[in-house]
Amino acid sequence: VRDIDLVDLEVSAEQTELAPVAEILPLDKEQLLAGIIEADASLRYLRGAPAETSLSGHFRGREFQYFDPSHGIEIDQGECRLEFRDNRIILEDSIILLNGQTLMCQGGINNLNNGNLALRINSPQLNVDKLIPRTSADEISTDQPQKPGTSRRLVNALEPLSIDLHIEVERGSYQRRPFNQFSLEAALSGGRVESHNLNIGLAGGKLGTRGSLDLAELDFWNFDLRIDIRSVHLEKLLPWLIKENRGYRGPASCKGSLSGHTGKGWLESLRGNLLLKAGPGKMPRVGALGDALHKTLALDRLKGQLTGTMSAHEAATIIPVEYLLLHADFEESVIDVPTLVLNTPGAK
Repeated sequence: VRDIDLVDLEVSAEQTELAPVAEILPLDKEQLLAGIIEADASLRYLRGAPAETSLSGHFRGREFQYFDPSHGIEIDQGECRLEFRDNRIILEDSIILLNGQTLMCQGGINNLNNGNLALRINSPQLNVDKLIPRTSADEISTDQPQKPGTSRRLVNALEPLSIDLHIEVERGSYQRRPFNQFSLEAALSGGRVESHNLNIGLAGGKLGTRGSLDLAELDFWNFDLRIDIRSVHLEKLLPWLIKENRGYRGPASCKGSLSGHTGKGWLESLRGNLLLKAGPGKMPRVGALGDALHKTLALDRLKGQLTGTMSAHEAATIIPVEYLLLHADFEESVIDVPTLVLNTPGAK
């Protein structure tokens, strides 16, 4: 392809079936491609003068279908409309049913020479578990052996692109846990999220983040985030992140800024500050913190048992929390806690 100096191409199709065309494509036996297309487009490209690239015309696709069982991909009822003009590719109101999930898309490439892609995706209801191909988790599994000094990268083909992404989902679920009012605006360039604004309703509250992420390396993500979590029930949120949650149960809010990286040494990398407010809730006698609080507040547990406000089992295993205020600063492997306020029923 690098030896081609000039491309002067015209494409014309009217109510053309894709199935016969698919027979000459390098598809596996189990893969299926079908649909009806209509096109009237022309492309002129000169390698020595890419700025003079011209593209014009239109493309229409309907009843589009693509099935790839080996990768868990099923596209049905696809409707696509593309306009080509002024060196731009414009994706007009288009809709696909991807693994049973309705996605409505708009956007396009604003300039063929710099690869600036804008994409807006809307969905009234989205099951993320069905959307993600079954093999994705295997392909990025951290259990795969790696050679020392190597790191797995995201799709290199995306790195030259600049992408402005906007996603809106009214209702959805992930790992069988519901969420609502999902909104994401992100600017991506060279495998890096230069900026993003994420808001989502989940676990009985609202979660929001802003900032930048470097996602080019799968094993090592740099981040610089502004965090705003409001009245989220931790016992509903943490199962999204960890397999077992035996800590605080109840609503919590958190604001602040945090930067660092994932992977080895993540705790030492943290910089920033967080302000946590929680309560009313319950702190089980689990781990060093729960055990220490339980011993410190043993008299309060006894008062609760004697007055009948707590059962013997609760008094032995649970610390009721009316109000918790925690301010933490992170800097150079040191976590400083200048403010820690804990109110329990017996401590008034």
